[in-house]
Amino acid sequence: GFHSGAVHSRRGKDPILRWYKPAQQNAPAPRWGHACVALSKTRLLVVGGVTDSVSSESFVLNLEDMSWTLLECQGVSILPTWKHTIVRHNNLVFRYGGRSGSKFVGDVHVLDLDKLVWELVPA
Repeated sequence: GFHSGAVHSRRGKDPILRWYKPAQQNAPAPRWGHACVALSKTRLLVVGGVTDSVSSESFVLNLEDMSWTLLECQGVSILPTWKHTIVRHNNLVFRYGGRSGSKFVGDVHVLDLDKLVWELVPA
């Protein structure tokens, strides 16, 4: 399984933890302004953000082997956004708001994780 690589040292009662950068497979382009949510104890979903341009891509990071997978989602096309929020509830991931270009976005999309289908939630 995944080992955090944190260094533990006892100074009094508090351990010292340090960040490190693990080796990754098929990593997406570096980005900022994306959103991330845990799908399970071993998988993270990353949506959107800014690389060289604003993205609508969705990736899953497998924490056991540090491999990335680009999700091939169906359904409505979601706008490329950044500074949006995502939250998971059971097998659904909801995406709200953010910015697309210079505009603020106020729509809600839902991704069915079983079907990998995005839908727009009517206002």
